[in-house]
Amino acid sequence: PTGLMLVQLAWLLALPAFSGIDEIPHAYRAYGVAHGQWQLTDESPNGTGELVDVPAGLVAAAHEQCSLLARNDPAVCAPVADRGRGLVAVGTAAGSYNPAFYWFTGTAARFWHGTAALYAMRVSAALACLLLVGVAFVCVAAARRPGLAWLALVAGLTPTLLYSSVLVAPNGLEMAAGVASWAVLLTLFSRSGFAVSRRAETRLVVAGAVGCSLLAGIRLLGPVWLLAIA
Repeated sequence: PTGLMLVQLAWLLALPAFSGIDEIPHAYRAYGVAHGQWQLTDESPNGTGELVDVPAGLVAAAHEQCSLLARNDPAVCAPVADRGRGLVAVGTAAGSYNPAFYWFTGTAARFWHGTAALYAMRVSAALACLLLVGVAFVCVAAARRPGLAWLALVAGLTPTLLYSSVLVAPNGLEMAAGVASWAVLLTLFSRSGFAVSRRAETRLVVAGAVGCSLLAGIRLLGPVWLLAIA
């Protein structure tokens, strides 16, 4: 877990603000959910998503990076309407996603503004992913022959997962939940290879329920991955 945290820190420092894959519309969505916009109804002018109300400072901070990404909807890079009280309407393609992730990351940034708000969201997402992967490490430590289990876990921590774990997007949390779910289920049902007490088993059931729920509910393909793991 310490090594994973150091890799996450390296990505946080190396990755310019708002330059992560699809990070801008997800950051807008996170702010919106944290401030009560759980369901978006107004469509973006280009029909590529919905409109969400965010601070003008957040849009201004993201504008330079957004302009470099030619595939972004213009409504994402510049305000569509002025909502008053420092808020503007911009486009986001994340309106149909489960709002739970966005509430968590957006709430962590409630007291920050502009670029600082994005980094607060990144840190909260990274810590959530780190916690889930930490659950997987605890499970692997219970193996009677941990060598192969450690190898499988390390192989599962792919560069894509490590990179995605620091982005303001649900992809990283979905991957981390998949790692945790796999490790917990393997520990619970592979009695010949793992040794856990009754008390630890109860904790694993709770951790497994959380991991599997996140995996199944955070994105549309989650149930497919959970079925594959099972």
